[in-house]
Parts: sequence; C-alpha cells; structure tokens
Amino acid sequence: MFIGDENYNLGNEAMAWVLLLYFHLAQEGGFSHAETVYVDAKRLNGYDFLRTKVDERHKIEIDEDLIRQGAVIFLICDLNDMISDHEDDFLSQELTKKILRSYDCGDFDSIPESKELIETIRASESKMNYEIYRGVLDKIYTKYVLGVFKKIATEKSL
Repeated sequence: MFIGDENYNLGNEAMAWVLLLYFHLAQEGGFSHAETVYVDAKRLNGYDFLRTKVDERHKIEIDEDLIRQGAVIFLICDLNDMISDHEDDFLSQELTKKILRSYDCGDFDSIPESKELIETIRASESKMNYEIYRGVLDKIYTKYVLGVFKKIATEKSL
C-alpha cells in the first residue's frame, strides 16, 4: 500500500485503526482474545498495510512504521485467537495458514521478534511451548504496543 496525495486520509485512518487496536490490547494488559473485532476488517485489514510506504512529503504526519507494525500486531492477534480457539489443530486452520504464508513472504519484517513467535508455533500443536509463546507475545506487546504509548507521551512536539 502506498500512501500519497490521493489517499492521504487512508493513512490517517490506518494510524487511528492501529491506535484503537493498541488501546484495546492495553486495556487487556496484552494479547488476550478478539481484540481485532473493534476494527472493520473490510475497510482496514492487516494484510493491506504490511508493506505500507508513505510518500516522503507525508512522513511527518503519517507514521509508516506504526502502520506496518500495527498490521503485524493485527495478524498476531488473529493468530492468537486461532491458537486459543483451536488449541489441538490451529496449524490446520485456513486463517493460520494464510498468516504463516504472509510471514514466509517477509511481511512480518517490521517486527523481528515475530520470528521467534512463528518458530514456536510451528513446533506443532502437541509440542508447542506455551510459556515461550506467551513470553514472546509479552515482549512484542511491551516493545510495540506500550512502546507507542510511551513514545507519544514523552516526545516533544515540533
């Protein structure tokens, strides 16, 4: 997705969408279940924004990294829901397969910690180490979700 003059408003909407998702994650204290229900996936979905590029002229107002990372967080929420809902066979679920294909294409590169998360998940349902899995989710939550709120609260205005 390229954000430029023609779809500048979509960039603002995507940032609002990410912040709304992060708000609900923060209210839960981390990844729990069904956080993505607050976002209209027909209008704004994670897949569309994984490789977002923002026109240089708009980068001061539209945060390319926030949108990309938020898109990955959105898909991690969906993946977490699959694991919670289908504990014994989450790897065979179509949504899980789609998310893993997206990861394999490099779409999660904006969150390097996703590699450890995906490796843990791919171990198989019966061998998955949920302690490691939860630990990686907590690292991602702290660095990217709480980190955004901390950055917003501490940054000096221009």
